[in-house]
Amino acid sequence: MQSILLAVLTALSTPPPNPIIDAQLTLVNSTQNGKLYKTSQDGREIPILHVWGTAREQGRAQGLLLAEQIHQFMIVDMDQYYTTIPDQVPMGDLPEWLQNAIKNAVGPEVPAVINTALEYVYLRQYEYLATSPSEPLEEMAGIAEGMCESGKIPNCDLKSITKSVHYTNMLPELIRMSCSMTGAWGSATPTGKLTQHRSLDFGLGPFANNQVVVTHHFDALSESHDFTAMSFPGLVGAVTGFSENIGLSEKVWDIAGGGTPSGTYDGMPVVGVIRNILQFVTSKDEAYAYTSRLPRTWGVWLGVGDVSSQQFRALQYQMSEVKSYDYMNISQATNGTEIDHVVYVDRHPQPSHDPAMYNALKMFPGNLTGLNIAQNVPRLTRSGDVHLAVFDFAEEQVYMGFGLTNANWTSYGVDDAGMACYRPLLRFSMPSFWSEKRPTA
Repeated sequence: MQSILLAVLTALSTPPPNPIIDAQLTLVNSTQNGKLYKTSQDGREIPILHVWGTAREQGRAQGLLLAEQIHQFMIVDMDQYYTTIPDQVPMGDLPEWLQNAIKNAVGPEVPAVINTALEYVYLRQYEYLATSPSEPLEEMAGIAEGMCESGKIPNCDLKSITKSVHYTNMLPELIRMSCSMTGAWGSATPTGKLTQHRSLDFGLGPFANNQVVVTHHFDALSESHDFTAMSFPGLVGAVTGFSENIGLSEKVWDIAGGGTPSGTYDGMPVVGVIRNILQFVTSKDEAYAYTSRLPRTWGVWLGVGDVSSQQFRALQYQMSEVKSYDYMNISQATNGTEIDHVVYVDRHPQPSHDPAMYNALKMFPGNLTGLNIAQNVPRLTRSGDVHLAVFDFAEEQVYMGFGLTNANWTSYGVDDAGMACYRPLLRFSMPSFWSEKRPTA
């Protein structure tokens, strides 16, 4: 009787499956090499941006079309956000003078000190940014130029704006995210094709309310592949994304009992690695080979699924090495109960002892479709406060969820109803992102 009562109470306290909204796009503006659309998620507008051309041209298009949003996010909001994060900055590999500055900063001193830390990270990683094939420094320069050319930023100082774009792009290296991921295929899905999930947990701050979906288009003769990223205004790296070839999930690598793997700032930023995989890589095996030969920085889990094999691997990525896991050996690292043809890593430090993700996935034996995962796994595991994505490669659909906080980012609302994992989800056709036509003028 007690177990039945507990089950009833749990069911009553659990939010129902997320409503699904088929995304409808409205053109807002266009410029040379860029188009800006918007779509609505339960009354909240989400920018949908398409950019074409070289890295500089794509950045300039973003700066022109999103000038006000980038300025608000990277300059106005960030200064306020930085006052809340000194105790969240990992001190490892920062020089002693900078550690002391962060620990001792109070009140209005804090934003300047955090910007000094971001400048330090930027300078440590400059050589890797400068030689990256995706040319992130060119794209950042274009963003700053576009913002100033837009006429929407009063007294726009190009040098100051460029610094803000550089330093804010280093934030994911300084403050890391706790997330979850899933890949299901073979006997776990009705068609045998891959379903992939990624939830982004980053807590409170200006991130949930400042999101944009960006599709990067490249010339046919380029070695780059078109890809789409769920991102933030002005960010040139990637945290969540997919292309015609591949899907990318990510979570921080926290160790159960405390701590993280040893790391360094001497390497390519993790968001830059994800960006390069999306832009240049076509398979999970190629992703493993690429990450294995990189100068790596901080420990994360990368989830890579590909269209060619319709399978998924979790890469345990750290400074010293990269390990690849499938469903037959992932439990060695996560302590999760094995499910045939399912790789999953929950939002907790690893190895985890929380059965919530296993229980949610086992609700749909052989039927882990995009819809079933999107409507159930994030909400039942309470993972995905800022955003979530589910890539259904069988149906060629992607489900996206976006969180929403109050105006000063102190709450996701009553019962955390504003977390992405509890909000309505937008459903898009994957091919619709690649088929968008370049502006003619």
